[in-house]
Amino acid sequence: HRVLTHTGEYQLITHGINKGEEEMFEVTLENGNTLECTLGHIFYTDRGWVPLREILVDTSKYHIISL
Repeated sequence: HRVLTHTGEYQLITHGINKGEEEMFEVTLENGNTLECTLGHIFYTDRGWVPLREILVDTSKYHIISL
């Protein structure tokens, strides 16, 4: 599998890192798709890459851009 990185490039997933347990949040996008992620998950917005924890402070401030 490949994943889009914060640099805008797709890279192969070669391994995972166990960071323990984290609280998960279900996010519903404007197109109706949902995903589960942590507060540290970053989204590409009209203001660049922003973690969910920052978006939740003021949801009207950011517009998530679908890639």
